[in-house]
Amino acid sequence: MASSLRQNGFHGRIILIEKQPFYPYQRPPLSKSYLCGDIKLEQLFFRNEHFYKTNKIELIFGEVTAILKEKKAVVCNNQMVFYDELVLALGSVPKKLELYNKFNNVYYIADLHSTEILKKKLTEVKDVVIVGGGFVGLEFACIANKLGINTHVIVKNNKLLSRSVSNNLSEIIRNKHISDGIQINFESSIDKILISNNSIYKVKLSTSHEIKSDIIIVGIGSIVNDGIAFSSGLKTDNGIVVNEYLCTSDPNIYAIGDCASFLTELNEYSRLESVQNAVDQAKYLSSWLTGHHKDKYKSFPWFWSDQGEMKIQIAGNVKQGNYSVLKGCPTNTCYVNYCFNKKTLVAVETINSTLVHMAARQLFTQNSNNLPDLYELQKYSFDLVKLVKEKNKHNI
Repeated sequence: MASSLRQNGFHGRIILIEKQPFYPYQRPPLSKSYLCGDIKLEQLFFRNEHFYKTNKIELIFGEVTAILKEKKAVVCNNQMVFYDELVLALGSVPKKLELYNKFNNVYYIADLHSTEILKKKLTEVKDVVIVGGGFVGLEFACIANKLGINTHVIVKNNKLLSRSVSNNLSEIIRNKHISDGIQINFESSIDKILISNNSIYKVKLSTSHEIKSDIIIVGIGSIVNDGIAFSSGLKTDNGIVVNEYLCTSDPNIYAIGDCASFLTELNEYSRLESVQNAVDQAKYLSSWLTGHHKDKYKSFPWFWSDQGEMKIQIAGNVKQGNYSVLKGCPTNTCYVNYCFNKKTLVAVETINSTLVHMAARQLFTQNSNNLPDLYELQKYSFDLVKLVKEKNKHNI
């Protein structure tokens, strides 16, 4: 947000408040490339100290404890920081298993500090138990499995990524992880724990199955961080409610990213937890605040996850789909799943098919009012790259 404001020609004062004692950094690599050592610490940071100084962006390390709307100020480190416009990018926090937090070997991939501790711990463990079959849990499972650690995933239902992907994609991901040696316990929960030296050394599942546990990773979703907004009197409902310009119920306060509940093109409120969403909203808002446009915000969701040999990419809204067509090559683990609603394409899920994913993103952003239906895709033998090229010719 701060860098986009400068790029859009804003010369006024910018104050960036960061709760953690680090320069702002990327979160996705924490459960992927950084955890397994593929990238170094300095590669996590968006910008270095020189950038903030040369762009005159004031960085304050501390936690905002109150928003004083009447005074147009926030309280940080027991001092008031005044603003003309306030942008809230508060994110979300991991859900906790409160009963287990007191044990030494229960971890959450929540931030850089917790990941640093976990990274060191991984060098000395043989058995890991992961609670949750979402993106973070499965990404960590792949890292642990790659390191030769006995990896067990506990899932309360019978499907991986149950809130995020289609049944077709979920089954492919499930089969690949199992074939790679990750042990997945479906329709299970922790029924009993065995403790020694304030650590859980074994868990007994609801299925009576017992698993050794040097460490336990909890990845059961997240909770929106909107408490301070609620306390200040801003409208909240599963996030900080914003209008079509990302403005909250206060005309001088905006919200972006994981914490923002915004209007979609279907005129429904939605909250997306993804880097793409946060970046898109930051770019839009910085442009809007600097007067470069007065258009309403339009959302187009896309997402990715690296899990072992699988690059999973999703374009569109899978939840809108009620029918899908799967195309792929099992020998190369390359798949494309087309999701439809009333025969109209609403999402494209891919595994190791980046060209198709890029074509889908282009299709949804440039032809959102003229999306292909099932019959048009059949006409092109479900070659989305070719279809998009043809559409581009007609648009010239």
